[in-house]
Amino acid sequence: MNHAGRVVVLDKGELVQDDNRKSALDSAVIKRVWGVDCEWIGNKGAMALVSRSWEVSQWLSYETLAACHSWLM
Repeated sequence: MNHAGRVVVLDKGELVQDDNRKSALDSAVIKRVWGVDCEWIGNKGAMALVSRSWEVSQWLSYETLAACHSWLM
C-alpha cells in the first residue's frame, strides 16, 4: 500500500479492480474478494492493513502473508 502506484485485484482469475492503490485495496474490495473485514491505519508512507476479526489468521497462510508483505514493501 505504501509504494505501489497501481494495483490489480483478481478473484479466481477474474479482474475485480485495476486502479490506484487506494481504490483497488479499499476495505470494501478486500471484504468482497477475500471476505475479510479490515481497515487501513496509519499515514501516507506508513500504512498497515488491520483485520477487525481474529479469524483471518485461520485462512491466510504464512506464505500468503509473506508474499503480500514482500510485494507491498
